[in-house]
Amino acid sequence: ALKPIDEMFLFLTYLSLGLLQKDLAHRFKIHQSTVSRIINTWANFLYTVLGAVGIWMSEDEVKTHLPDVFKNYSNTQVVLDCTELRCQTPNSLLLQSEVFSTYKSHCTFKGLIGMAPHGAITFVSSLHEGSISDKEILKQSGIVSLLKPTAAIMVDKGFLVEDCVPCKVYIPAFLSKREQLSGAERGVDGSISKLVDALGDVRSWMATNSLHLNDAKTEVIVLSPGMSTRPCDAVNLGPLASNMKTTIRNLGVQLDSALKFDAQINQVVQSCFFNLRRLARIKPLLSRVHLETVTHAFVLSRLDYCNALYVSLSQ
Repeated sequence: ALKPIDEMFLFLTYLSLGLLQKDLAHRFKIHQSTVSRIINTWANFLYTVLGAVGIWMSEDEVKTHLPDVFKNYSNTQVVLDCTELRCQTPNSLLLQSEVFSTYKSHCTFKGLIGMAPHGAITFVSSLHEGSISDKEILKQSGIVSLLKPTAAIMVDKGFLVEDCVPCKVYIPAFLSKREQLSGAERGVDGSISKLVDALGDVRSWMATNSLHLNDAKTEVIVLSPGMSTRPCDAVNLGPLASNMKTTIRNLGVQLDSALKFDAQINQVVQSCFFNLRRLARIKPLLSRVHLETVTHAFVLSRLDYCNALYVSLSQ
């Protein structure tokens, strides 16, 4: 006879690898009927012990571990979906009709799984016959009593349970046969939505022509002169948020979100003083004409470059 620790190891091996009972009997040098008994015993034992462990997480616990991608759905407490497990076809025609799943076109058992936004399993229902609807499983599972009006759930587009729960229901957009979601479907509004879609078109065109858009070098800035808050706090940039910059360089000009050109002016002043100090060292070696030429080339050219941008500045 095997020790309890060895029996548990046999059971876990059976679950993880899906080995045949005959194979396990050979590996552990026991009879096949003993393997079957061990599997059934440990399955019932762990179901009794682990089934009593509370895995449901409160709203506060979920919010503590909320991922950034859920910031637009911050009150989501659980993501729900049904899963189906295939089973043998019963001999009874009545049982066949009860466990037959039209979705899987096979006999199955169906259960409801709940997952917190950060990935932890927080709810597992009992198994039901495959012919039962998702809505009916939700009602019978008991999860409705755990949901509060201040919370929200996220479900698949075919999971129509708005009239069964006391809280908000989020149904995300799906690709279907499209290559990508539109900007509006990704939670981005207005001109930002158009920008996201345009960037997607550029990426698709480049991929078609064997090119690649380097996301690491793609920078986004929201020009918002006069705003009291940071643009990234006031505008939902959706998938472009990770590329958000407060200052970017375009054609040698430093642009900032407030269009104050502080960074550009500081850069020009620093560059001009640097070149003036260099010219001061060689001034004794140059004639006046040559000195004027190099001064225009290295100093005045930098002051004149894109100087029309400074017209509306207060100082």
